[in-house]
Amino acid sequence: MYFRKGDYGKSIAAYDVAIKRFPEATGRFPNAFYNRAEAQFRSGQEREAIDSYRQFLQKFPEHRHGGYAMTRLGEMIETLVGADDRRVTGAFFESFFRYRSTPGADIARMRVLMSRIPKMKDRELKDALLEIDEIVKRDKDLPSIQEFKTITLADAFTARGEYDRATADLVQFYKENTQSRHLDLIKGRIVRNLAENIKAAVDRNDFFQSLRLYSRDQSGWLKGVKRGDLPYFAGRSFEQAGVYDEAATYYGEALKRIDGVKPVDRDVFENEISVESLHLRLAAVSAKEKKFSLAESELKKVKNTEKLTPKEKVERADLASALAEERGQAEEAKKYLAEMIKLFNADEKTAAETAPLHLRMARLALKSKDYSTVEKSVEQTLKLTNEEALQASAYEIEAEAALQRGKRGEAIKSYRSLLEIPTVNSDVARNGYDSVRYRLGQLLFETGDLKSAEKIWGELSKEEANVWRRLASEQMSGAKWREEYKKYIERIPAAAEIR
Repeated sequence: MYFRKGDYGKSIAAYDVAIKRFPEATGRFPNAFYNRAEAQFRSGQEREAIDSYRQFLQKFPEHRHGGYAMTRLGEMIETLVGADDRRVTGAFFESFFRYRSTPGADIARMRVLMSRIPKMKDRELKDALLEIDEIVKRDKDLPSIQEFKTITLADAFTARGEYDRATADLVQFYKENTQSRHLDLIKGRIVRNLAENIKAAVDRNDFFQSLRLYSRDQSGWLKGVKRGDLPYFAGRSFEQAGVYDEAATYYGEALKRIDGVKPVDRDVFENEISVESLHLRLAAVSAKEKKFSLAESELKKVKNTEKLTPKEKVERADLASALAEERGQAEEAKKYLAEMIKLFNADEKTAAETAPLHLRMARLALKSKDYSTVEKSVEQTLKLTNEEALQASAYEIEAEAALQRGKRGEAIKSYRSLLEIPTVNSDVARNGYDSVRYRLGQLLFETGDLKSAEKIWGELSKEEANVWRRLASEQMSGAKWREEYKKYIERIPAAAEIR
């Protein structure tokens, strides 16, 4: 009676007393062990429940509920040690083969199939979905089987990165089953998928897609949702797009939602964003807007640096040195960078992230004409990073240093390396590097390699307003006129003196 009322604490105590007082009768009452295990599970006593389910399976190995018990064992082991543990799939397989054709075994089979879906090929996935549908039809009278299928299948597609498909299935179920007792769970999964989809777009720097997704559902499924990660992702998107005032607004909103909120009160699927990370982002966008005093103020609020990721720690150091440079303290900035690089190199996690610091050191060294440091810092930057924007900046600094030393050949080599980077030639970034194309063409032009200069200048944007193309066109036209004039003079015998 306690169990049916949901008073699991009293239920467990009553079963314990009965089992202890009447041990000779326990063989006639399998529910004493099964219900006690289930009550412990629902009370959050997973380890005790595991022992009780094992007792049930040992005492009643042929019982029809054995499939449920074995499946529940697998589920609890998964919550305690993780889904990758062999004991989890072992319990599911044993449930399926030992209690075949029982609902508990069917649930175990569904669990195994769902766990494999994220890595399945298309053909295998199609077969798995057909088998899952057959199981659901066979066990259609099992309470909440449709909700179980919809939620676990959505989780599997989420793990595959197919957020749109997962969301579409959840939304369809939500609309078609308005009387379901689990609509809150379904909606929670919908919000989770929308958030993960936005995050994936942010992670690949596709700010257009992330902003489209956020604005599309802001007044729909995301309305009233108080998760702090959603405005953070919107802020990251605006920052990537170069709209820094909007980014600051969203970061401020995220800060209000996160600051002072206990982890236990947050959405279970909410991506963890620290207060320190938000202050760092506010400092970064303030610096990009030339609001240096505000940037310094936000940077000082980053108290616990252990809450930052290795990449964020490096960004903080880079930003601090940039602000010192803005204050006219270039030498102090260089010393600070050297100390930070040394500190980060002592930790494997942060050592690989220090490329931006080496790049900042190269810029500072270039200003003071410390070419030896420029060379070393550029070399370290290129060695440590695969991030193409950082590589492009490193090559540009290297070329500028070569030009200042009068080494045109080295500058040409650096500019060529820069223009071979795929990102530089993408539609989004291409026009931004036209100044580099012009400078490379100019160097080739000045060395007399008109053919190569014309080829490089031919890659400039063909827009009418492109000043670099107009300058290149004027120089190339002048060169061609001089070449034609020279040929003309050489064809006239009387022009020997002019020649």
